[in-house]
Amino acid sequence: MTNLTNIAFLWGRNRVPLTACVILAFVGLSNGQFQADPLLRKAESFSGRAKGPYVHATVTNASAAKVIRVGPRHTLKAPSQAAAVARDGDTIEIDAGLYSGDVATWTQNNLTIRGVGGRAHIDADGKNAQGKGTWVIRGANTTVENVEFSGAAVSDQNGAGIRQEGAGLTLRNCYFHDNQNGILTGANSKSDILIEYTEFARNGYGDGQTHNIYIGNVRTFTLRYSYSHQAKIGHLVKSRAQTNYILYNRLTDETGRASYEINLPNGGRSYIIGNLIQQSPNTDNDTIISYGEERASNPVQELYVVNNTIVNDYGGGTFVYVSGSPSASILVNNLFIGPGAVLRGQGTQKTNLATRNAHLVNQAAYDYHLSAGSPAIDAGTPPGTAAGYDLTPLYEYVHPMLKAKTRAVVGSAIDIGAYEYGNVGHPPTDTTAPPVPSGLAATAVSESQIKLSWAASTDTVGVRGYTIYRGGVQIGMTADNSYSDAGLTPSTVYLYTVSAYDFAGSRSAQSPPVSGTTMAPPPPGTGLLVAYSFDEGTGTIIHDVSGNGHNGTLVNGPSWARGKYGSALSFNGANNYLNLDALSSTSKTYTFEFWVKRQNEEYIFDSNNGLDRLVIDFGRYATADSLSLSDGAWHSVGSVPAGAWHHVALVLDSASGMATGYVDGIKSGTAPYAGKNLGGSVKIGSYFTGRDAFYSGLLDDFRLYTRALSQTEVRRDMSTPVSDGNSSSTRH
Repeated sequence: MTNLTNIAFLWGRNRVPLTACVILAFVGLSNGQFQADPLLRKAESFSGRAKGPYVHATVTNASAAKVIRVGPRHTLKAPSQAAAVARDGDTIEIDAGLYSGDVATWTQNNLTIRGVGGRAHIDADGKNAQGKGTWVIRGANTTVENVEFSGAAVSDQNGAGIRQEGAGLTLRNCYFHDNQNGILTGANSKSDILIEYTEFARNGYGDGQTHNIYIGNVRTFTLRYSYSHQAKIGHLVKSRAQTNYILYNRLTDETGRASYEINLPNGGRSYIIGNLIQQSPNTDNDTIISYGEERASNPVQELYVVNNTIVNDYGGGTFVYVSGSPSASILVNNLFIGPGAVLRGQGTQKTNLATRNAHLVNQAAYDYHLSAGSPAIDAGTPPGTAAGYDLTPLYEYVHPMLKAKTRAVVGSAIDIGAYEYGNVGHPPTDTTAPPVPSGLAATAVSESQIKLSWAASTDTVGVRGYTIYRGGVQIGMTADNSYSDAGLTPSTVYLYTVSAYDFAGSRSAQSPPVSGTTMAPPPPGTGLLVAYSFDEGTGTIIHDVSGNGHNGTLVNGPSWARGKYGSALSFNGANNYLNLDALSSTSKTYTFEFWVKRQNEEYIFDSNNGLDRLVIDFGRYATADSLSLSDGAWHSVGSVPAGAWHHVALVLDSASGMATGYVDGIKSGTAPYAGKNLGGSVKIGSYFTGRDAFYSGLLDDFRLYTRALSQTEVRRDMSTPVSDGNSSSTRH
């Protein structure tokens, strides 16, 4: 039988031909060239593709970026050698062929690693990198194209073809098979994972804890135009991502023993659209799609299951299981074929079809196209949008090419399921990048943070997100048109650019750069609004030693007692307080510091100007014996034991929206804070009217700043008594 006959035979069965094609290619397939999908960015799809002559040099310079070539004819013979010499931004081109026992750790950022002349096959053959898998990728923003991974195995049965530890990964036209895990990623809230045109087969150790695809708690996970099948007891797709896009794939266990076809154990905002999903008659678990089963811990809980064809070849079970109470759980236009409950748990269903006979072209051979007379034809409804995302299926999965074609409504209404009857379609042709984001602005928020904003871009396919660069180096990605860059150095100029990317994988050029300068730190001691030493010892006037003249008046006789430093005020908890009605500030950011030896839980500070109210106490309304504040809601930020001296600091930062407590110089807790102005009626030791919530205990060395002090500054003040001129914190 000739090579071409082999291909025709496999094509006619419509079953898993890709692996066979790759194997045939390695033994000399040179005919039957196939056109690469434009979205593959010219990645070579099959080993038989003709290539031009190679330059027999290890590294080719292309301005700052380099192309490093690997293979038997080059200086570098194995991918691991390239991993040792590559630098950020390089492209590694690996000749097609088998690289047995060659494992690697990639630490560089912005790498592109691709097989050329066909797939480069990395078989672990008993070896591993760092005890984790075949390739460990620690760098950020890596693209891997046209590479095959097999044989990953480690002693803890968790070996992965790729173990992703850096932020950001794109897999394109790859093949993962017969590993303990296909791909396994760590948790990283700044990471976006894209897998497209890729096959996963027979991965898993067989313990139910290893899978074809296992994505950790990343920011976004997109799986599209891919084929996952026959995982060994584990799941075909498992993702803990905060947002999931599972679009136009074939997820079929066929005759295997996989568990769930899709498992989203932590929920998240999840779009499952246009997929072919099938449960095997030999399944290890009778649920097909599981959502939120372990703990609904992602910040948004929304599930959208739209226009999928889901086939249950098992004798019963559940098509979709939803745990908990997500804010949205919507099933629209799905074709459910076979026995079992359509939905277990919370959800809204619209124009789904559950049937034992949907009149498919060849259900036994996994060809789920509709045939004439199918009840799914023209039976759907427009799916609408959700969270700004169009739920209408735009493409159809094409097997066995692991590609897609466009989907259009044929007839009077959209069909139910993943295929439109009579749809001709064409390969995705959007290769136009989104326009460059405009209007980029950089605004300093503090001495350590700059906020970026820009005008939203538009695109024919839809902008998926933006990449942010500082000094030419990527620092983050976001789906919004704003970004906050924190942890910066005071009084420093930073240069920023931003680019847009769409759902077709196209990326714009970077915007014109703009500069932003962080604020200068305040000199030591500035920002002090009031400072009271309470060392007067007589009279009814408490003098403000900050130099700002905010003197206070004693009401109903708080007395002097021995303090932490010199004298202190003693409050009786019955009727006395310190009146500060002349005090006011519109800063909204403050640091309160004082020494207390408290006896009750009542108010230590209360300000009410009729619009804004700010209260500090020791747990009257919040947690007992705690340092508490109210900015409209009560929050506790630490414990202040009664009967002994303790230094208390409360940092209220309106820029970050955070309140931070310190007790005896040690951070004691945080809570949200809504910025408030001070003024109107202001009291120390009572309710703002002076008629209730009277504090009982001693108070010494009270300071109030109109800025957020650092922990170092808090500790310095703790060891420095308030006096006129002897402290760096006693001058405005």
